[in-house]
Amino acid sequence: MKKNHTYSISLFALFIGFVALILSLFTIEYIPFRFKLIILSILTMVAMAILIITKHSFWRFLTGLSLIIVSFYFVGSQYELNKLSQAHTFELVDYDLLAVAELDDEIKNIGFYGVRASHHEELLASFSPNIKFMNYESVDDLAVDLKENKIQAFLLNSNLVPEAIANPNLDGLELRQVNRYSVKVGSSVQPQKIDVLDDPFLVYLSGIDVFGDVVTRSRSDMNLVLAVNPKKHEVLVVTIPRDTYLNLGCENNSLDKLTHAGLYGVGCSMKTLENYFGLEFNYYARINFTGLVNLVDAVGGVNVFSPNEFTTDKGTVFIQGENHINGQEALEFARARTQLDRGDIDRGLNHQYLLEAIMNKMLSENNVYSLPSHLPLLRNVLDTNLSDQDISKIISNQISNQNEWNVRDLDLKGVGAMKHTYSQDKRYKYYVYIPDKKSRDEIMTSIEEVMNVDGQ
Repeated sequence: MKKNHTYSISLFALFIGFVALILSLFTIEYIPFRFKLIILSILTMVAMAILIITKHSFWRFLTGLSLIIVSFYFVGSQYELNKLSQAHTFELVDYDLLAVAELDDEIKNIGFYGVRASHHEELLASFSPNIKFMNYESVDDLAVDLKENKIQAFLLNSNLVPEAIANPNLDGLELRQVNRYSVKVGSSVQPQKIDVLDDPFLVYLSGIDVFGDVVTRSRSDMNLVLAVNPKKHEVLVVTIPRDTYLNLGCENNSLDKLTHAGLYGVGCSMKTLENYFGLEFNYYARINFTGLVNLVDAVGGVNVFSPNEFTTDKGTVFIQGENHINGQEALEFARARTQLDRGDIDRGLNHQYLLEAIMNKMLSENNVYSLPSHLPLLRNVLDTNLSDQDISKIISNQISNQNEWNVRDLDLKGVGAMKHTYSQDKRYKYYVYIPDKKSRDEIMTSIEEVMNVDGQ
C-alpha cells in the first residue's frame, strides 16, 4: 500500500512538472517557437526514457522536480526581462545637505543653491518649520554667508557638489554631508513605437557614472546616437562629445554643454540632439557605468579596442589595439580622461568601444543562450523605454538567426572655445566644444543611408 502511494506521488510530480514546463514555455517571449519545441521534445524524451528504464519512484519524482525548477527559471528570466522597461516612468533628482564639519550649534539657516523652484515644497517638508532658507545665485555669495555663520548649511544638486566645494572662497572650511534627499519626477519621454525586427529606428544612448540608481538625473558623460537597420543588420554609432555647445531642448533653449542637459532629464538630452540633427528618436537607453563591473565579470570579461596606449591612475596599462579586460578594468577604461590625447573626446570613443565589446560578447553564439541569466545585472545598470515585448523580440531573433551585425562609427568634429554656459556660474566662461557644421551634415547623410529601407 505504501509503495503504491509513493508511486502515485512520483507520477503526480512528473505530471505537474510537465504542466509547469508547457505553461512556462508559452509564457516566455524571448525564446523562438522552434526552440521551444526542441526543448519540450528533448525533455519529453528524457522523461520517457526514465519511465521505461527504471521503476524507482525516486527518479520519477526527481524528474518532475527538475522540470518544475526549469519552468521557474524560464518564468523568472522573463520576469526580469519585463522589469528592464519599467524604470522609465520616473527620474530621481538628488540633493545633498552640506554643513561645516566643526559646527556645534543647531542648524537654523540653510542656503539653497541650484535647487529647482518646483522642488522647493517637497524638500522643505523634510525640514523643521523653524529653519529659514535663503536662495543663492553663486557659490561665492553662499561662501561669504557660510563663513559669517548667516547660514550653517547649504542644500544643492548632488551633481554640483564637486564644482561647488572646489570654489576657492570655501577654502579653509571642512564640509561634511549631513543627508541626501531625492525628489521623484515623472518622465515625459514616450517611445515612438515601430516593429524592431523590420523597421529602422533611432536610439539615444546616454551614459552616466554615479553611485546609485540608474534613473538618477546626472550629467551625461556619454552621448551616442544609434541608427539601427534590423533588416540589413547595420548599426551606425555616432559619438557626440559631452562638452558640445548646443541650444538645450529645455530651459528656454539656453546655450549649454550637452552633458548638462542630463541634469534636466533624459528627455531634455534627447530633445537637444533632435533639434540639432533634425531627427526624432524612437527610444532611449541610459547606462550607469559604475554598475558595469559585475556585468562584465559575469560574461567572463570582454575584448575592447583602444585607439590609444595609456596607463590609468590605478596603474592599469591599456595597449593600442585589443585588450581583454575584467569588470574593474572596464570601469577604469570608461573613466580615463586626463591620460588620453584628446581628453573627453577620446573618453567618449572609449565608451563607444566598451559598449560594442559588451554587446558583441553578450550576443555571441556562446553567450546569447545565457543572456537571460544576466538580466538581473543588466537591470541594475540600464534604464530604457524599449518595451519588454520589443526586447524579447530582439533576443529571440538573435538566438534564432545568430545574425552578424555591421557596426560603423562616427564622431562629431568641432573645436574648443571658452563660453558662458546656462548651468554654471554666469560670471565665468568655461571650456566648450563648438560642433562643425560640415561634420554634422556628414553624420546626417550617414544616418539617412542606414535608415534607408530601399534595396533591403
